[in-house]
Amino acid sequence: MHHHQIAPTTHTVELAQLAAINERLATGQGSPAITWADLPPDPASTSPSAGSPAPEAVLVRLSADGPPEFPYIQGHFALPAAGGTGSQPGPTAHATSSAGVTGSPQVVGLHTAALQAVSHRLGLRHRWGV
Repeated sequence: MHHHQIAPTTHTVELAQLAAINERLATGQGSPAITWADLPPDPASTSPSAGSPAPEAVLVRLSADGPPEFPYIQGHFALPAAGGTGSQPGPTAHATSSAGVTGSPQVVGLHTAALQAVSHRLGLRHRWGV
């Protein structure tokens, strides 16, 4: 059986976008904290709250699973540390590194509209689901 190698440019745009988001989330760079409540619900979900992070859970990072030509993007959400500054939701809050959160992150799959919202909130011009 002959296997074809995937071209290095095949859907790596998603992985590059993921890396740009993770960089912004890790450094803060004056970007607003992104909470689970900030993201649109998954239109395909029949029970939006089942297995979802708490509304105040902060997006810490993204990861990708599956084949590079069509990766499944996961969001890692953790609760803000008690009394922590800069990780509380609101118009003046800023993202913090994972040091501003507590507990193990909850990992959930993110759909196209949620990824678009994350990019927009971080001031990035990304194209998802193209």
